[in-house]
Formats: sequence, structure tokens, C-alpha cells
Amino acid sequence: SVEEVEFAADETRVFVKVVNGSRGTASFYDFQLATATQEDTLYEAERLWDYYPSVEWELLPGMESSGIIVFPALDDSRPVEIRLEAGSDDYALSFEPYVFEVPAE
Repeated sequence: SVEEVEFAADETRVFVKVVNGSRGTASFYDFQLATATQEDTLYEAERLWDYYPSVEWELLPGMESSGIIVFPALDDSRPVEIRLEAGSDDYALSFEPYVFEVPAE
């Protein structure tokens, strides 16, 4: 889930919480596949693990993890679409990207 979005002059911080409710080990792709789209521009997550807590990339069944994904500075007066991706070693499960709509402030 997206818990909060903070718009700052130099970056946008997205606070996320990931819960593995499956019976297999789940993978969360915070840096590699997390994107933000505003109007027609796609932004990739920035690598700032040294500055902010990150979500564990591998979660055992029942495990949860929280962290912050950072994007370049976005305009809080315009809506933003956040796309996050996850997977599992339980191949019976099928995953689509998780899409979160953040309205303009």
C-alpha cells in the first residue's frame, strides 16, 4: 500500500508498506520497476538506500516491510500515478503491477 506521499522541492517521497499474504516467498521491486507518471512523463525511482529505509526485496510468508521510494521532484498540483511491482516464487500466483492514483493537492 502507499501510506503517504511527500512532495518536496528536490524530490518526491513515497512511503510504502508491503505485506506478503501468500504461502511463498515474495519479491518486491522498489528501485528497478517502481515508476511515477505525471501527465505524459514517466519517472523512475532513484537509488537512495543510504538515506532512506527501503522495503525488503524478499519477504517470507506473513512478513511485512515498510520503506520509502524516492522519485524526482513532482508537481503536487497535478495527479500522479505510482506503479509498483511484486512477484512470488509460488508460480500458481499471477501478478499485475499495483497502480496507485495520487490526486492533486
